[in-house]
Amino acid sequence: MDKSHYKFVSMTNSIVKKRRGCVLFRLLKNNGKDVTFRYDQIPSSISRIKQKLNNAGIGAGCRVAVISEHSPYALLTDLLLAYIGIKSVLIDAGLPVDDVKKMIADADVSGLILSHDKLNTFFSSETFETPAFVMEPDFSYSHIPSSPEKCVRNYPHSDDDVIAIIYSSGTTGVNKGVEVTYRSILLTTKWCHDYDIVLNGTRHLNVIPANHIAGFSTGTACILLGSEMGFIEEVSSAALLSAMQRFNPRNFIMVPKVYEVMMDKIKGEIAKKPLPVRAYAKFAIGTCSVVRRKTGIKLRFLTKPIWKQAFGTSMLIVGSGTAPCKKEIAEFYLDLGMNFMDVYGSTECGVPISSTNVFEKYPVSGTGKVSELPYVKIRIANPDSEGVGEIRIKTKMIMKGYFKDEALTKAAFDKNGWFCTGDLGYVDKEKNLHIIGRIKESIVLRNGKKVSPADVDDFYKTLCPDINIASCGIPDQDGFDSIELFVESAGHQEKEIAEAVKSIKKASDKQNIYRRLNAVHIVEKLPTTSIGKVKRYLLKGMRNTSAVPIKTQPESAPSTEIIKLLRKYVPESETITRGMSLREDLNIDSLSMFELSSDIQSNFGVDISAAMTNQLTVEELEGLINSGVAESYSTNYDINDYPASKSPKDIDHLIKFAKFSEHTWNIKCFGLENIPKNGKYILCPNHESHLDTMWIVSALYLNGINIINKCGCMGAEYVMCDKVLGKGFRALGGIPVDRTGNPTPALKRAESWINENNECVFMIHPEGTRTRDGKLGEFKKGAAALAIDTDTVIIPVCINGAREIFPPDKKLPNIIGKKPLEIHFGSPILPDNRSADDITNEIKAYIQQHKNRWYHNAK
Repeated sequence: MDKSHYKFVSMTNSIVKKRRGCVLFRLLKNNGKDVTFRYDQIPSSISRIKQKLNNAGIGAGCRVAVISEHSPYALLTDLLLAYIGIKSVLIDAGLPVDDVKKMIADADVSGLILSHDKLNTFFSSETFETPAFVMEPDFSYSHIPSSPEKCVRNYPHSDDDVIAIIYSSGTTGVNKGVEVTYRSILLTTKWCHDYDIVLNGTRHLNVIPANHIAGFSTGTACILLGSEMGFIEEVSSAALLSAMQRFNPRNFIMVPKVYEVMMDKIKGEIAKKPLPVRAYAKFAIGTCSVVRRKTGIKLRFLTKPIWKQAFGTSMLIVGSGTAPCKKEIAEFYLDLGMNFMDVYGSTECGVPISSTNVFEKYPVSGTGKVSELPYVKIRIANPDSEGVGEIRIKTKMIMKGYFKDEALTKAAFDKNGWFCTGDLGYVDKEKNLHIIGRIKESIVLRNGKKVSPADVDDFYKTLCPDINIASCGIPDQDGFDSIELFVESAGHQEKEIAEAVKSIKKASDKQNIYRRLNAVHIVEKLPTTSIGKVKRYLLKGMRNTSAVPIKTQPESAPSTEIIKLLRKYVPESETITRGMSLREDLNIDSLSMFELSSDIQSNFGVDISAAMTNQLTVEELEGLINSGVAESYSTNYDINDYPASKSPKDIDHLIKFAKFSEHTWNIKCFGLENIPKNGKYILCPNHESHLDTMWIVSALYLNGINIINKCGCMGAEYVMCDKVLGKGFRALGGIPVDRTGNPTPALKRAESWINENNECVFMIHPEGTRTRDGKLGEFKKGAAALAIDTDTVIIPVCINGAREIFPPDKKLPNIIGKKPLEIHFGSPILPDNRSADDITNEIKAYIQQHKNRWYHNAK
């Protein structure tokens, strides 16, 4: 048994014991007679299905297709099969019958498990080639007489990590079987637990099908974490609203469209109320909004009379997944006092890739920080001038591959092992990820610009909010696209559709090239997936126009001199093109940027350090070098005013923090004899947490070495501006690094400050950024260069335990249990006649040595 499978089984056994007698599933029947299934029924269900399948010659390592509409029976079946090591083949039951049968054949299954509805719909007169079973209302399974008693195929036992194969044509038209791993599901479960999404005993209303990665992964996580899940017989507005009142869930995840409908319904209901009620609603939502924006606190009790009509009395977390969510929708629910999560995931990379969360106070735009999850790496490949490019991923949740398709699996990754999602997005200044559409869906206009069809839809949707529409690009003979819109007529009067089309055409005439339509088509029904995503690739066929491949010009490479310059920072294996971002694509961080600007001055004789930002593309860098002109980033402060003068209050803050630390954590210092008694020196610690600098200053103070009055450091500009963090920034002698990420002005100011003072201590982290996984990052030469330029001794510092006290995914440090914190001060490193590389390597060697000892002792 694979270790992840073993952990899955152990967690299932554990939660069955903890939740014995408690309800796992509650099917909310339309007739009011709910059907329930308890946690302590799982063991007997495992035994029954295992015996039936084994009798049919089906065991661990086999594949069994599960074909069902969304129901607790389907999710339970997936759980039982996963427990005994049989791979569920999950197929979108909303697809045409022929597509479903083709996927079953492609998956080469040894058995089928069907719902009664799908048995009657798909296989009413079918002669089965493999044993088939039907899900019964009492959560048991019956053999279908028209299928063989035994599986004649011989499937060897398999210990691989695959829990399920999810099939769907999705929005691309290509049927792919994605091999999802146990490890991926366990990491989803960990995320649900760590971010307080699912707690033991909380109620979760489950409406996303189990044959979709979001439904399968979050549904399984709810089981493993002890949640009670509610299901409805059919997903309709009436059934959903009824379920909210009957079940009173705490959590709910659905597609953005549903939240938009519910938002409009809530606003509509408010508008119908008498003036006093409308006035209270305006006051409550407005107050909740102001308090949330200023403090992050949600006064949901004020707005409860408003939202309980739609969500019941217990709703806390509403999550949006499967498609990007509009900012105004997120803002509406946050202003109601709810925790609104926007989640980004994919079948291949798992759920989540990124997500807004409670620790970031749920921002209203984007899908969370790109560096939030330690097991997920995100980059934007080949960004355009506005920073938009393909989202590429490295994650421990990655699929094993596409079933029986090595070529397709290989093509899904670039040469450096990043998965190519096919999603278009960008990263903003706060490092939030934004998804704007699909690469293959993008409309490429004659001017070369790309337009997201979702943006076009959103614009014209305002003209006909109750009618479904979708746009796509129709290629011309030159390969460029014109925008055409498709309007769904089903469920609407002919006059209503005609009026909508008239309004759309009138609006189109006034638009620029990015929204102007070439044609409007009326179709009976838009083609969609089971979760409502439009299959845009089918729209072209509904127009009866053959698709013409879009011609794209390869991006040109920069000059040989620029490539040679950048190769110092970028491996030979990586392609360098003009449109690439220095930071996001080539991973050149702030301290490396400082080194790069020095290299440019040495090689090209121009000083462009003032314009060096981590938003620069290779093309922009080349332009700066060629012009020799560097326009500096404008700030509203003078860098030479820092470090700012310290007031008695600032000093008192640090002393109080030192005494608080002494009583809260078990701080031990080693190598204090290496600290010079006077003069100036640079402390170079590894970077584990936001409090590293304060802990080091505090530890020295508690051991009789007071550097508070003479210390300096570098910190982000936003820290300086924060009302709370700004006090610590000033007390530590902070020099701001501007928001573009260019450290050059701050490093130059640090150099002059050290030269101006005979008695000073400057602290700089050679890694530049905090570790996310506990391992040392790449050490940059900025600290060593500073020591050489100022002829100042360096003291290497190793801090251990800081990350355990203040993890990167937490907003506050752990103050329970007096956790250990060790700080080691190494022997002074003199910069005399030594290279920056040599000094940097010695700093890293010292820190790595003491980190290895820490991990060894921890074991």
